Amino acid sequence: MNKFIYTPSGLSDLFAEEYKQKREIEAKAFEVFEEHGYKMVQTPMFEFSDIYDAAATLPSEKIFKFFDRDGRTLALRPDITTSIARMAATKMSDFTAPLKLSYVGSSFRNDESFSRDRQREFTQTGVELLGDSSVKSDAEVIKIAIKTLLSCGLEKFKIGIGHSQKSVAANEELNKVCEILEKEGYGKYLFIDSEMVPNLDYYTGIIIKGYTHKVGFPLVSGGRYDTLTEKFGKAMPATGISIDVERVMTALANVSSDEENEYVTVALAKGRLAEYAVELFETAGYDVLSLKEKSRKLIFEDTKNKLRFILVKAGDVPTYVEYGAADIGIVGKDTILEEGKRIYEILDLGFGKCKMSVCGKDKNQLKDKSILRVATKYTAIAEKYFHAKGQTVDIIKLNGSVELGPLIDLSDVIVDIVESGKTLEENGLKVLEDICELSARVVVNRVSMKMKREKILEISDKIKGIL
Repeated sequence: MNKFIYTPSGLSDLFAEEYKQKREIEAKAFEVFEEHGYKMVQTPMFEFSDIYDAAATLPSEKIFKFFDRDGRTLALRPDITTSIARMAATKMSDFTAPLKLSYVGSSFRNDESFSRDRQREFTQTGVELLGDSSVKSDAEVIKIAIKTLLSCGLEKFKIGIGHSQKSVAANEELNKVCEILEKEGYGKYLFIDSEMVPNLDYYTGIIIKGYTHKVGFPLVSGGRYDTLTEKFGKAMPATGISIDVERVMTALANVSSDEENEYVTVALAKGRLAEYAVELFETAGYDVLSLKEKSRKLIFEDTKNKLRFILVKAGDVPTYVEYGAADIGIVGKDTILEEGKRIYEILDLGFGKCKMSVCGKDKNQLKDKSILRVATKYTAIAEKYFHAKGQTVDIIKLNGSVELGPLIDLSDVIVDIVESGKTLEENGLKVLEDICELSARVVVNRVSMKMKREKILEISDKIKGIL
């Protein structure tokens, strides 16, 4: 196999037409930025890692680090805002406020899973407004984000705004921003997101996220970060937005009709859980007759209620939901924990109640072990649980009959789902420690929760009503 035909995971080549589209999006963004008085700057692609550690925008493991010839730790920039703040505080500190800067360039993050709109290398373009603490500056950068998306050809999108604080003053700021943008004709693109979870080490006020259909991650991110420049030697208020160019490209490629956007797609885990979910939706008044018929079909529709069902393997449900291929998923808590996807969990269905437990011959198996051997199908759950206890473990991945592990000295203990405990008893094993309660849950894509909120909550409320 010729290794030179591949790029590293999470990186990709752009062919001529794709690159042309990318440059066109950047050019349209520049026009909007320039119209509002923002000057283009460029920062290094990598810097001393201390800069990004000080900003605390990401966990250290998500930042690519390496060494220079003098042994100093360098890092590929995970975002451009931090570099702009460093530059403004150290080299532009004598400016006349406000300082308006714009940029475009690659950023790098060591994420684990990839798609076209979630790469390890991605392009950010955006603006930073420094030296102005008023809500007018927050409204201005939001307006620039809206105008940029419109200029690129997007029409169906929403900008959610939240706040780093939960207070009366914070609500007043949010309302003032909405009032300003409403007067300028941009109110229809805006909504107050009371569920937005801020990075409290970074954001200090208004927080901004932009969403659209068919893209499972935010197109726009930003907000107020008044304490960041102080870490580089000069305190100044600051706010800004960043637009992910590749996600805009994905959104433009996936533009769908209003009718299509009204559909909510539900991913059901095949097997007993799917049968239970079908009965649940039927009782709630949805048309699931096609789902009850024996066939090899994988996609089923309730055209009256604009609902689409897809049948997938249980382990794939969180992935379909995280990437936005499904708006809603119904799957066991064990799968949610094991897959570790960034999704919302909104409802416990109470079906299939059981526990995730540590099991073995007796408690002595857990004592005085420098390295505990653990056999399990649920490697991520087991590793997280024992690491939290400070126990070094050797995780042995098994796909079936994990009870054999302690019986033939493959492992000291197992981590597995326990319902009645009968199988354990018949094999001379017992529950030593419980890790967590399990049952079927309803999960939702983070963007869908913003773009299709009313429809999703309607479905959730109907299900709640019959539980």
